[in-house]
Amino acid sequence: PHMIVLVPTDAEKSTNWFRLIHQSGIPVIGSNLSPEMDAYQYLLSWTGPDDWRQVRMLAGKFAELMDSNGGYCILQHMKGSSAYNSRTHGYLTELNKIAPAMECLALEESQLSRDVSKQIILNLLKQYGDKLKGIISPDDSDVLLGVNDAITQMGRSDIITVSSGNSKIGMSC
Repeated sequence: PHMIVLVPTDAEKSTNWFRLIHQSGIPVIGSNLSPEMDAYQYLLSWTGPDDWRQVRMLAGKFAELMDSNGGYCILQHMKGSSAYNSRTHGYLTELNKIAPAMECLALEESQLSRDVSKQIILNLLKQYGDKLKGIISPDDSDVLLGVNDAITQMGRSDIITVSSGNSKIGMSC
């Protein structure tokens, strides 16, 4: 190949992958998952989504739907991905700025799993009860399905949910 754009699944292992590609004389661009700092010496460039802007825009809509007050939780993306920081801290910083009366009750790693997300939300709903008014999901497929499963199981129809993504599942929820 004349060039490779690699979307790695493991930040640690990707350093070696980038090194091997670079040593073979093929230019390589990293994408989406932020590699370890050592990997950047082998990269022509790194690219990824502008999640920060998207998340800040969605935080504005979330605040509007929540009437700028109430408790919420953030389910987090996979640690090490570029989406992890933006889809956590982008919401926190924007909501603190535009809706200071809103309270983040919990930050929990979803592992992008339907079952894990469902259990997290069930636990948070039991812990916080009616104080939990909103849920932010890092993904609009399996995680959102788990969130919806928990909300349905607990009989809550008053919870506001928002999610990053644009999947067929998310568009139908």
